[in-house]
Amino acid sequence: MNIQKLRKRIDALDARLVKLLNERTQVAGEIGKVKRRLGEEVYAPEREEDVLKRVTTSNRGPLSVRSLRAIWREVMSASLALQKNVMISVFGTRGSFTDSAARQKFGGSVTYKYQPTFTNVFREVAKGRADCGVVPVEDSTDGVTTHVCDLLMNSDLKICGQILLPVTGSLTPSQIVARFFVIGRKSAAPVGNDFTSVIFCCANRVGALENSLAAFRKHGVNLINIESRPFKDKPLAAFFFADLQGHTDDASVQKALTELKRHSTLVKPVGSYPNQNG
Repeated sequence: MNIQKLRKRIDALDARLVKLLNERTQVAGEIGKVKRRLGEEVYAPEREEDVLKRVTTSNRGPLSVRSLRAIWREVMSASLALQKNVMISVFGTRGSFTDSAARQKFGGSVTYKYQPTFTNVFREVAKGRADCGVVPVEDSTDGVTTHVCDLLMNSDLKICGQILLPVTGSLTPSQIVARFFVIGRKSAAPVGNDFTSVIFCCANRVGALENSLAAFRKHGVNLINIESRPFKDKPLAAFFFADLQGHTDDASVQKALTELKRHSTLVKPVGSYPNQNG
């Protein structure tokens, strides 16, 4: 078959793709109407993960999973934008690492508004002027930032997603991976492969931390990460930021958190979200 005939096949396939994509987008628009009628958030991270998982699982090539995820990210971004003018509040400036992470997560069809401080990002989401916020949380060498922890501790907002972004540059070791949180007005619904982040402060008595950690082991909850961070206004006191495997709706996680409260002066789950790198 010569190149002209092959190109005609490509043209025919493109026409079919355009038709199917528009049909899909029309259905997404109908879903948006139902969400508005029910007062639901347009962005549903658990549904996003379900779609990406289903699409990539059915892939038989030659497209790579990475390419397919990138394509579907833009398809879903266009669908979101049709449902409403989705606003994402982003820390920093256009072209920053946080901007790159946000666009990797939400695609090119939604609207981005850049904020000079973490506090501004949280405020925009809390006031309803943004649907979600994106903030840098950690890299693989420095850990979770205290400022983000403070805001999560003193806010009703929740982590509803995470983004992992390899960071490269002349001054940056190639193995560093930066982590970003997607902040929303509620956690994501469970997908069966979830993370939960929790902030807690141990009681001031011997063995309190040991007993706190034992609560997770006792109820079969895998502790992925735990870090100590200072209180902003109490330099000699500290709290812990922990990532758990599971969702706050899971019975095992609920039991572990209930027991954790017996050994702590503060326990605050700050979000459950799909375990994926967005």
